[in-house]
Amino acid sequence: MTPSVLFGRLADGQAVHSLTLAAPGGLHLDVMTYGATIRSLKTPSPMGAVETLIGFEDLADYESDKTYQACIVGRTVNRLRNAAFRQEGRVWQVTPNEGPNHLHGGACGLSRRIWQADARSSEEAPVVLRYVSPAGEEGYPGNLAVEVTLSLPSPMTLQIDYRAVVDAPCPIDLTHHLYFNLDQAKGGDISNHLLGIGGDEVLEVDDACLATGLRLPVGDTLFDLRQPTALSAVLAQQHPQLTHIGLNQSWVLKGGGAPAATLYGPKTDLELALHTDQPCLQAYTGLPRDVAAHGAIALEPQGFIDAVNQPAFPSSWLAPGQIYHRTSQYRFQHRA
Repeated sequence: MTPSVLFGRLADGQAVHSLTLAAPGGLHLDVMTYGATIRSLKTPSPMGAVETLIGFEDLADYESDKTYQACIVGRTVNRLRNAAFRQEGRVWQVTPNEGPNHLHGGACGLSRRIWQADARSSEEAPVVLRYVSPAGEEGYPGNLAVEVTLSLPSPMTLQIDYRAVVDAPCPIDLTHHLYFNLDQAKGGDISNHLLGIGGDEVLEVDDACLATGLRLPVGDTLFDLRQPTALSAVLAQQHPQLTHIGLNQSWVLKGGGAPAATLYGPKTDLELALHTDQPCLQAYTGLPRDVAAHGAIALEPQGFIDAVNQPAFPSSWLAPGQIYHRTSQYRFQHRA
């Protein structure tokens, strides 16, 4: 059996363990039981192992972090207007943690819980993490049982599977909040990364980054990333939907087997192709530089923003007897 390693203890004394997932000649992943957080994701290269994610060295930094470093987010990712939604005439009030609104599952959500890890036979075996969220946690209805599986279907591909069931109707939308900088091993900034996103539309948002219910075509705008473009060129442009912190947009994906996004780091010659069955992808470049000196970009496969309050968007409700299942793959390659 492959044991987990004690990574540290939270301020309240709870133990947090770290698990390694690795393929011979391929990716090397460290994930901890606190928030199902991926602490490290390294690829092999001629220069040695290349770290692709930013993160922290100490558990205390993760515990105090407000930027959702590489953790799972939910029960619903992104923002819910006025931290509330209706179901069969009843109003459910969830935790407001961004002004009057609800962000990434609330004050703690799934991000700050201790997950249970299944036993494993080797470091190549998938990591399976489980958590049961009791009815009323962060204000959500029903008991929620969540299972996250991290696996390496090929040496250079990380796959994350999310499964969940409920015993009462509840909106569900899960993802990992991974921040990438493919050039950090060479001190590179993300501004020269090439970003491509396979979407013809972005979701319009208001000043609070809440969905208005409208979709905007990307043609002739800085959001047209159907051909990979340097982030420096994207962020140098102006658009009413571009925030003061940079990109914080959700693209409606075309699907059809094409990558949801590609990201290329020119200093390491490393490329990431992200594939997902989620309908949208959030890209976020607003990480404060005191968190990551060379910057990073979050790529978050997810459902439609605030779908529970937007009747024009596909539903995010999960009913008893149904199984929520979403899959994302992160495929790496060196171009050279």
